[in-house]
Amino acid sequence: NYGKRVALASAVARARGEMIVCIDSDSFVERDAIKLLVQPLEDSSVAAVCGHGEAANRDEGFLPKLQHYWYAEMFRLVKGMESRLGVVGCCSGMLAAYRRSAILPLVNQWLSEKDGASARLVESGRSDASWLGRGLTGRLIKSPGEDRILTAFALSGENARVVYQSNAIVHTIVPRTLRQFVKQQLRWNRAWMHGSLLAGRFMWKKSLAASTIFYLHQFLTFLTPAIVIYWLILDPLQGAWMGTIGFLSGTLYMGLVHGLNTWSYRKTSLASVPYLMMFVPVSLFLTLTVLLYAWATPWKMGWVTRTGKAVKTPSVPEAVLLESVPASN
Repeated sequence: NYGKRVALASAVARARGEMIVCIDSDSFVERDAIKLLVQPLEDSSVAAVCGHGEAANRDEGFLPKLQHYWYAEMFRLVKGMESRLGVVGCCSGMLAAYRRSAILPLVNQWLSEKDGASARLVESGRSDASWLGRGLTGRLIKSPGEDRILTAFALSGENARVVYQSNAIVHTIVPRTLRQFVKQQLRWNRAWMHGSLLAGRFMWKKSLAASTIFYLHQFLTFLTPAIVIYWLILDPLQGAWMGTIGFLSGTLYMGLVHGLNTWSYRKTSLASVPYLMMFVPVSLFLTLTVLLYAWATPWKMGWVTRTGKAVKTPSVPEAVLLESVPASN
């Protein structure tokens, strides 16, 4: 068992079509979701498309319901904003589509430990990908965060765009226990770090708005733990409780605004408001624990299974599994 990375790479290399659709094994697509998902690929500049994810098991407890509303906001607001600029940062593995030629060099690199794989780059049209096997990048592309790595590489092409298709809906099984949720967030935060480092080497070439938002977001994300530690720990230790109260009030207010926004566009129950407000302390907890630990241990690349047990899988097979097949016209 070589894991998800090699399974993806082998499938892409074997495929004959130009549109590659990925669906996680614990996800279920709605009728016409795939048809809607691939529509943006009619635009030759679009290299990848992200679907809209929802929690399939939202009624199985507090945590799944919390994630359901979090997903609604994360996809519609964050990915929706990124999509307007053509720079969606991560095509979630629950439902995503890629242009085969846009990711084939990365797939070849996954299937072979040889640097560059230059002989195969011609058929993909990505002669700019010779940096794949070099230095830090060579390690980043072997991260367990395959979704972010695939997205970053697809976006690295000249004038390439990655977009979000809100009507291509997929339902996925989300963690039911705190232990499962924490392990998932640990893997996601490590993947974010790896994907951000990879994307950071080319995002400055995108539009001014896209590059500004990307680098500003990276800066603020790295700054967030310091801000939280200051307002929730250092300030109270100095007896300055008003600052802490103000900080918590501000973050809860943002949760309220996000909840109202979700309710407004979904036209459903107002339950999104209290749930997104309750996600505020969860987010602060993750920032002070999981986020810091993930950043302190970025080299730990074991895949965390649904059972909560970490399993190490080879980055690549011992030998190339198969030769890539040229895409048909």
